Amino acid sequence: MGGSKEKQIFEVKGSELSSRDARDFLKKLHGIDTTVPQRTQGRRSHHRERYCIVGYLSALATSSRLTFPLRVVKWESPDFFLYFPYPKVGLEITEAGTERSQQADTQLEKSPLGTVIEGEASLRLPGEALRGRGYVGDEPVRKLSRLIIQRVEEKTATLNGIHFGAAGRYDLLVYDNSATLRLLAKLDDLAPIVKSSLMAWQAQSQAKQKFSTISVLRDSHLLYDCTGEASVLQVNIAP
Repeated sequence: MGGSKEKQIFEVKGSELSSRDARDFLKKLHGIDTTVPQRTQGRRSHHRERYCIVGYLSALATSSRLTFPLRVVKWESPDFFLYFPYPKVGLEITEAGTERSQQADTQLEKSPLGTVIEGEASLRLPGEALRGRGYVGDEPVRKLSRLIIQRVEEKTATLNGIHFGAAGRYDLLVYDNSATLRLLAKLDDLAPIVKSSLMAWQAQSQAKQKFSTISVLRDSHLLYDCTGEASVLQVNIAP
């Protein structure tokens, strides 16, 4: 790929990346441009998806959790297909963040330097006094856990829709885009709480199809397989 980063990979349906082994795969991942423009500067869904899939796969490849040869194909429902020797895996990507918090992120980009997001969705300009009571104890972790459960519920309903592509199994990747919560809720602390909550939800869910693994990505770290091993892995691709 030379000295420039590949910008078109995983941009349109059918775009793919294949590799024969982990070393070659990581080299190719490092050659992908994972830049995500600001919301006010042309951000599109493929920017987020590309950023997430590259971070996710880099963590799995580095920790020997992928098998090769491997082919990764951009799709729509699900967002990606992963073709291993066996099985074919459908990977769906979503975000854990409220609409209000995302609107606050957009407003933050237009605000004076030094403006911060306070709480989950309000902006505090430079020099303004602190508002609100703040969080108590493990409240941020539990709030984030509830956001993740909500996304899992929504995406499980999507998974069981008639338009979802066929695969041998399905995995879900949740990108933590929860503004203040992501600063206060450590993934190590989140792991046991979200695991317990997800297992309880899965036990009572009547959905025919369920995700085999549910993972949470937060830029430099991945909480992999929340209802299974729940391991925090290093992401080795710089944002």
